Amino acid sequence: MTVRELEDGRVLVHCFAGCTVEEILSGAGLTFDALFPDKPQERAQGLRRPFPAADVLAALADDAMHVAVFVANLGRPNSGIEPEDYVRMLQAAGRIVEARRIAIG
Repeated sequence: MTVRELEDGRVLVHCFAGCTVEEILSGAGLTFDALFPDKPQERAQGLRRPFPAADVLAALADDAMHVAVFVANLGRPNSGIEPEDYVRMLQAAGRIVEARRIAIG
């Protein structure tokens, strides 16, 4: 998970395991108000990249490995793919696409 505070006081959160912002805040005992400053600054600058590239690449590497193992198992004789492995592969593929979107900006 990545948490980042912007110059204007807003807080960005992202879970590479797929948790929603609501789940993250609930787990921390917080509400959405905790992500925003009391008084927004008039001239806050935008954020170019919300997450460090190294964090995105680390998450991508993990998900790519899960996809590779899944594909390798497809080639084994009589290999029945377990439903939880299939779901994990779909999650990994989705996070790879999301990481690409984040990296592009």
